[in-house]
Amino acid sequence: AADGAIGILALYQDSPSILGNNLRYMGAHGIHCLDVSDPVINGNTVLGQESTKNGIYLESSATGAVVVGNVVEGFSGPGGSGIAAANRVGGVVSANLVRRCETGMNLNGCTAMSVTGNSAMSCGTSYSQARGAGMLLASNASAG
Repeated sequence: AADGAIGILALYQDSPSILGNNLRYMGAHGIHCLDVSDPVINGNTVLGQESTKNGIYLESSATGAVVVGNVVEGFSGPGGSGIAAANRVGGVVSANLVRRCETGMNLNGCTAMSVTGNSAMSCGTSYSQARGAGMLLASNASAG
């Protein structure tokens, strides 16, 4: 994909399911949900090319999200994250494998979310900003 390519861009939707996609060599975001309420993102493979963006990016909606069973790799440029969510309330982030990203998961401002059973491998920072009220972080693994 080109340097600025976004694999899947979902805009202003309610409860979309983004399932089983294979997105390779993304220069920007792999899956970008902008003002999307209650998305289900499951079973996707998202490979970046040293991108400074995010493999899976949930932006501008305070609703929950289900992000389960995805493989994200190669968002290793400055500021890049495997999975990034901002100000979400509720939801589940579970059983994801994130490799070779600047930050494995950046959950800035998220609250009341269950983040369990994820693996962050060869990431500069494994889990960032994941300390909001009511956050449950358990059984997550990280290795340099």
